[in-house]
Amino acid sequence: MNPKYLLALLLGVATTGACFAQEDTLDLSSNINSILINWSWQAQNGDTTTRDFCLMEFALPAEPLAGAYCFQLDGLQVTDDQGRAYSANAFPVSNSEQSLHRDYRLLEPKDGEEAAPRFRVKIENPKKEIKYFRLEARLDVVFPSRDPESVQEYSTLDWQSLYEGLLPYGIQLAFAAQSRSMMEQMANLGSMSPEGQESLNAFLEANSMYLQEPLFPENTNLLLEDPDKQVLKIETIGPDGQPVPYKDRRSYAGAVLHLQQQYAAPLSGRERVRVTLSTDKNKVGIPVRMARVVLPW
Repeated sequence: MNPKYLLALLLGVATTGACFAQEDTLDLSSNINSILINWSWQAQNGDTTTRDFCLMEFALPAEPLAGAYCFQLDGLQVTDDQGRAYSANAFPVSNSEQSLHRDYRLLEPKDGEEAAPRFRVKIENPKKEIKYFRLEARLDVVFPSRDPESVQEYSTLDWQSLYEGLLPYGIQLAFAAQSRSMMEQMANLGSMSPEGQESLNAFLEANSMYLQEPLFPENTNLLLEDPDKQVLKIETIGPDGQPVPYKDRRSYAGAVLHLQQQYAAPLSGRERVRVTLSTDKNKVGIPVRMARVVLPW
């Protein structure tokens, strides 16, 4: 059964900002695309067991979230019309571009399609006599435009400034390009502060397996330690100001991500590395409440 239901959806903005025209709340609407109720009986080893759940899919309005990284519904609470609480999980079903750590998705229209954040919510063991559900959660959203310092760019030849520029955020990012290994880059640290050199030496020594890794001319090599998962995106910007397309290969050594970006042709040395961060200034928690999700009977 796939009926459509129109819900009133209130988004209370935790902090004011230009993205929401300084409104404290937004009166928006959202379509429930489908509600599937599954009451099924299943025999296992001679015992009869029940597997009951309610699965529904919905989309949040795209316009006020355009250009944001979001897609986490935290603190989900589901109750019915009699006040009973249910175990429930929310998970994304959008095709939007995933962030580096895949915790967030960038909401940008592609090929003329609206990039609305879509979710499915699975509610365990719903009671047959209920009339409707109430859903409450918090949508974690990152608006990079709220913090100009959250988007940083450095020349691919100035990897030392890139490394030191991210240290105040608790992030270590070592970058090698133009067919140089990280060991070759370590030969000249003259432009780094003594504190930066000490930090970098310890970081690379702890990940020495990657120091001598051969690097093809069309690849870049990155080592990233980002314990709070603040790095949303790392991209290479060409001389024309446009991102250079690439495929990536990644592997993890403990908490450190080893990332190779593979390009169609070698870099010229005129490119820049752009890093987009989640910070205290650009991250917002938006309360989401669906007051009356009517079930289809």
